[in-house]
Amino acid sequence: MVPPQDLSTAPDFALRLEQAEAAAWLDLEPALAGSRPIETQEIDGATVILDRSTDWPHSRIFNLGFQRPATAQTIERILDAIRAAGITTIATDVSPVARPGHVPRILTSAGFHYTDSNVVVARHTGEMPEPDSYFRLRIAAADDTDAAIQLMQQVMPAGPDWTVTLAGQIARPRWRIYLATENGVVCGLGGIHINEDFAWLSPSWVLPDHRNRGTQAALIAHAVRDAAASGIEWVTTSYPATVPGRTRNFERLGFSMVYQRRHFVWQAPPSQ
Repeated sequence: MVPPQDLSTAPDFALRLEQAEAAAWLDLEPALAGSRPIETQEIDGATVILDRSTDWPHSRIFNLGFQRPATAQTIERILDAIRAAGITTIATDVSPVARPGHVPRILTSAGFHYTDSNVVVARHTGEMPEPDSYFRLRIAAADDTDAAIQLMQQVMPAGPDWTVTLAGQIARPRWRIYLATENGVVCGLGGIHINEDFAWLSPSWVLPDHRNRGTQAALIAHAVRDAAASGIEWVTTSYPATVPGRTRNFERLGFSMVYQRRHFVWQAPPSQ
């Protein structure tokens, strides 16, 4: 089974993909809120995450133009909330089925800037082959947190406070973080967020000297099979369109590109 290719006849499918990704972010927010100044607001059908942190802000606008058409007034109300929270940067992705069709123009008029595009892919959870048995794969438990943090600190040393982020994901019941080990060494990490009959696949990370051995493919296959065993029908994820070879890698694992989204960023003027 493949995703619908004509979204004009299947807008609900695109909405479910967007909702699966938003749910993953929103489910992480309570875990981060204990150490980060984060709040969530619903504004005209859009979900706005306001993160006042300065080291690795997660401020995002989700579901813009889905629940109800976005207007210039919608964007102004969102910007009012952003300014009131003292936030200087926020991002959003515009799906091709967002209403009205000129949402990008509304955003641009309000001071948002188009930066790049990202690709949304999806896969039915049926008929995923077993992952390569060379790797030992398991769901991370609380006592795996230190190993997961050490891996991420090596893969992305300039990233956020992985202690808070990964501990939060591992502790949340709808999040499942997977570890891959090779010869006893934790060499890869991936994850999935379960949301009703759709799930969102988070990025997979592999230690530099363990790459190009199939670790990422094994993590993704394991996640999809685990989702299927949990009754999930579809798995989706997104990634920057500029990443070379990413679509080909997902296609090898049975994913299909559903659409591309345009990524917009708003930044407060220096005087604010």
